[in-house]
Amino acid sequence: MKLVNYSRQLVVETETGEASFLVIESEQELRKLVDELFISVREDTEDWILSEGEEIQKKSSRMEIIFSPWMVDLNNKKIQKGLIKQILKLLQQGVEADRTQNILGELRLLLNRLNDELLFGFEYEIEDISEILKACGINFPEESDLVTRLNQYIKICSELLDIKLFVFIGMKNYFTDEEIHILSREAGYLGCYILCVENRFNGTEKNMILLDRDLCRVI
Repeated sequence: MKLVNYSRQLVVETETGEASFLVIESEQELRKLVDELFISVREDTEDWILSEGEEIQKKSSRMEIIFSPWMVDLNNKKIQKGLIKQILKLLQQGVEADRTQNILGELRLLLNRLNDELLFGFEYEIEDISEILKACGINFPEESDLVTRLNQYIKICSELLDIKLFVFIGMKNYFTDEEIHILSREAGYLGCYILCVENRFNGTEKNMILLDRDLCRVI
């Protein structure tokens, strides 16, 4: 995938299976760029353009910015909505559709019997099984190991939300080169891309753009 900012004359190309790095030595410029990128993704403005091949992508739907690996939530609202949607899709197929209708029918019978036994009547509304699924507390268990949890998050976001580009801010502050390689490799198996936006580098980066304190491109 390609991320372009024409006003900055900046073109960042990412590859599957190998992390890409955008290193900005100036702390102030780093904050400014990250802020611009975050707003552009959130509001889908055109100062940053995301593309795959020749096709322009909607940033808010296809990329995720991760500021802190500890803040990653495997059960946030977007993921929960995507999970319920996927389960409902499976329940509408073949024999599962019949089983779902049987469950709803049995639940209606139960509520009707309870209604007859009470001194006061009540009303209920069961149109489909989605609300029942939400009440079941369906969620993803979270691993304690941070690298494993990030792998989980990338896989879940890829499969349920169709996110393809994961942008990590300051990843080198918390992870070794080997751990970043593991995350990039696993993401590559899913057809996903990883971009690390950093303030420093150690020379081991294979796919890197370096902007010095004068914002001159060195690499």
